[in-house]
Formats: sequence, C-alpha cells, structure tokens
Amino acid sequence: MRLAYNGYFLDQPTTGSGQYSLHLLEELTKQLEGEIVVITKPTVQIPPQFAHQPKVRFQPVAAPFAGAVGKLWFEQVAVPRAASRAHADLLHVPYLGPPLRSRHPVVVTIHDLIQFVMPDLRGGLWVKLYNRLVAKAVCSASAVLADSESTRKDILRLLPQPAQNVHTVYLAAADQMTPEPQPQDTAVLSKYGLRLPYLLYMGGLDRRKNVPALLGAYARAQCDIPLVVAGEARSGNRASFPDLHTVADQTGAAERIHFLGWVDEADKPALYRNALLFVFPSRYEGFGLTPLEALACGTPVICSNTTSLPEVVGDAAMLFDPDEKESLTHMLRDVPQNRALLDDLRQRGPKQAQRFSWRKTAEETIRIYRQVLNHQDSLVA
Repeated sequence: MRLAYNGYFLDQPTTGSGQYSLHLLEELTKQLEGEIVVITKPTVQIPPQFAHQPKVRFQPVAAPFAGAVGKLWFEQVAVPRAASRAHADLLHVPYLGPPLRSRHPVVVTIHDLIQFVMPDLRGGLWVKLYNRLVAKAVCSASAVLADSESTRKDILRLLPQPAQNVHTVYLAAADQMTPEPQPQDTAVLSKYGLRLPYLLYMGGLDRRKNVPALLGAYARAQCDIPLVVAGEARSGNRASFPDLHTVADQTGAAERIHFLGWVDEADKPALYRNALLFVFPSRYEGFGLTPLEALACGTPVICSNTTSLPEVVGDAAMLFDPDEKESLTHMLRDVPQNRALLDDLRQRGPKQAQRFSWRKTAEETIRIYRQVLNHQDSLVA
C-alpha cells in the first residue's frame, strides 16, 4: 500500500490535530506495509524520528497564498495533486480538512464538530463558508474516523454520511505520560514556581472549556490548596477566550490561583503526576486527551459528565455536571480531603489509560484502510 498522508499539522505538536497526526504517523511507520508519502508545507522540518525512516517520504508543497487562503489551497489543491503524483492508493487527512475532489479514496479523521455544535464558536463569514465546504467534502470521503462514540453520533446527526462509513477509533496518551516519578520532576516544578500540594487544570482556555466556572467553584469551595491553570489563550477575542485574570479577581480567590501560561510538552507529565487533583470542567470534547493523560500519570481526576468524557475516563474519575455550580463546588471542597478516595483514583487511573494505545489506534486505522481499498477493488472488478 502506498499511503498519502496530509501532514499540515505536523509543525503544531501542541494542538490536538498535531498530536494525533504525529503519534499516528509514528505507529503507521511500524505497522503499515508499504510506503507513506507525507505531504507538508515547505516550512515543516522533518521530525527527527522520521529522519532515517525508509518507509516515509516527505513531500513539501508550496502554496501561492498565505494565511487561511493558503491553508485552503493546500487542502483542496496541493494535497490531492501531490497524492496523484505519488501514485498513492489512498489519502488520509488526519483532521477535518478533506479535499472536495480526489482521484483516490479519502479517509478523514474528525476529532470533533465544535464549530457545528456550539453557535458562539462558528466564527465569521469566512469560517462559516470553510465549514460548509469541508462538510460537503466529508460526504464524498470513503471512510470517516471519529475519536469517540460521542463524536461519531455528532457526525451522523450533523453530516449526511452512511453509518457504515463512520468508525470510532480512539486516541491514546503518549508513552511519557506515566505515574513513575522522574529525576527532572523537581526541576520542572521549580521552573514554574510550584510547591506541593496543588490542584491542576491544563488545556485550552476557550469558552467551551468552562474555566470561569472552575474559578468560581474553587472560590466558593474555600479551598486553601492552590489552583494551577496551565494554558494560553490563542487570541485576544474575549467572546471566545474569557479574561481569566479578571474572573479570578472577581472571585476573591486570585491570590490562590496561579496562571502558568504556555507549558512545554516535555514538562506536562511532571505537572500532571505531582498534582493532588486534576480538574476538567469542559462542556464539549471530541475525545478528552488531557484527562486521559492525567489518568495515565496516576493523578486523581474529576471532570465533566458531558460528550465523550465518560467514555474516556470510565470509572476511574469522579464526574460532575458542568452546568450545576454546586456539584463542582462540593467536589473541590470534599475530594482533596478524602485520602481514601484519592488513593483509589490513583490506582484506577493508569489501568483505565492502558485501555487506549497508539498501537491500537494504528491497527484499527490500517484495518479501515484495507477495508476501503478492498471495496474500491470490488467496484473496479
């Protein structure tokens, strides 16, 4: 099999699409029989793990435009052209950006449908037009991979697609997410000015993540354990990214809330495994990678009971309704003081995380590749 692989997000490893693209590609190089042609922007540097990998060939393509128009040209023109030149058997687009037309069968991964589900995140006219285009393109894909059953249901509800074409293929935490203490942990905590114990939120800061509700609940709980918020707003648009510093000031608990800002990927495991408790109040998740990472690191987790999150955390976390203020308040007041419960959650977390692996993700993805190609062969015959 010769696979063409859209590598647009390989230079953005801190995004969900970037992490998925990278981890899946790593596993495909181990398991897929054949060649993988990775189509990238000219600015993308080949990740070191692929530098001497004979199975992988990187094919940079230049866009005549910059910005959003350049991204659109890359997806709709450059990628299908490069796949044709490579004589690919199949094209995989590992995010919601498939081409409207392709000479090859297309597999597309949809991580979530936030822009279709949440009205305040639908964006301006350009974004709405782009979303209409990719929604139409999804309908011509040979197979659609969803990160969770929750996302699969959203796809079947919002995008006209035969049910048999939409497959749930779960993601996983990276191998470095482990509960075993590492020599660098102390240096990482010192780097961010942290002392034990602390509560942790790590993730996006857009409105759907519901962080203002966390800050309010933390203040009402009168918890004396510091709350650490790790993450960085992607824009200054206050409609999408609330001013959390102002929210913290309004709660009256600002002196106990520490905003870390941007966190290096290499530092995340230490921040997770040294936290007394990880709190995740999001209202919508296509998968919920950060609570799974916390579980893998042996950190007790409390998180929302919405969308995909119950699928991911199973019985290894405490769940709350993100729209019930007092539910989270009571958990922040009681759980940190309950040593028996914390110890139980620490034991459950890694076991739940082990149910997911990038090896399994790649195995299931390759199975779907073969299914698509077999169906294509039957049509030709």
